Amino acid sequence: MDEEDYKKPKKAIEIGANIDNLSLDELSNYINLLKQEINRVENIKHEKYKALELAKDYFKN
Repeated sequence: MDEEDYKKPKKAIEIGANIDNLSLDELSNYINLLKQEINRVENIKHEKYKALELAKDYFKN
């Protein structure tokens, strides 16, 4: 068996978890994942805002 067969899959890093032991590459990857998640949440927020504005306009008239 290869060394890769013995490696455990890495767990996802939870927000607020201790990140002191992460390598520079792991920290960079974590930052990129957080940025992607922020963009995803901002897009959802924007879509919800648009839906709210449409509903407000609908019930005004």
